[in-house]
Amino acid sequence: MKYITLSLAIALGLVAVAAQAPQPQQPQQPNEVATVINGDNGGPPLYAVPQFLALTNDAETVAAAKTITDVLWDDLNYENELRFVARDIYTTIPAARSVDDVPFDRWLQVNADAVISGSVQKSGTGFLIKYRLYDVKSHRAAISMEYSGSSNARRYAHTISDEIFLKQRNLRGVARTKLAFTSDRDGERLSGTVE
Repeated sequence: MKYITLSLAIALGLVAVAAQAPQPQQPQQPNEVATVINGDNGGPPLYAVPQFLALTNDAETVAAAKTITDVLWDDLNYENELRFVARDIYTTIPAARSVDDVPFDRWLQVNADAVISGSVQKSGTGFLIKYRLYDVKSHRAAISMEYSGSSNARRYAHTISDEIFLKQRNLRGVARTKLAFTSDRDGERLSGTVE
C-alpha cells in the first residue's frame, strides 16, 4: 500500500509539473511595424528639430508653430536621452516646404540621424498638427501622426515628445506628467509652502 501511495503521488506530481510547463506558442504577428532610429556606435541618436511650418499666416498659427517647436525641443532635451544638432546650424539648411519635403541630403551633411518635420494649420477653433519623425539615412518616416481639436500648442508639443520617447526609446516621457518643480537657480532657497 505504501508503494501504491508513493507511485500515485509521483504520478500526480509529474502531471502537475507537465501542466505548469510553458506550452509552445505560435509566433504572433506584430500589431505595427516600427522603425527605431539609433545613433552611431550605439550612442544616442542626433536629432534635428527645425521650426514647425505655419501653413496659415495668421498670428495665432505662427505663434503656435513657434511654441510647439520650442517646447518640443525643451521636452526632448530635458530627458538627456538624445543629442541635438546645434540650433545655429539650422539657418544654413533650407526649410522644408511641407512635412514630406525634407532636405535629407543637407541634414545628412551635419550628421543628423533623425529630423522632426511638422506643420500647424488653423482648424475651426483649434489647430491641425501634422508631424513626421524621419530616419535621415533611409528617408523613412519612423512616426507619422496628426492631431486636431485643441488650441493648446504646448499640449501638442508635450504629446509629441512623450510619443517619441515611448516609440523610439521605450521610455515614458515626463512632458505630460503633473509634477511640481521647485528651483534654486537664482541661488535663493525657497522656504515654506510653494503655492
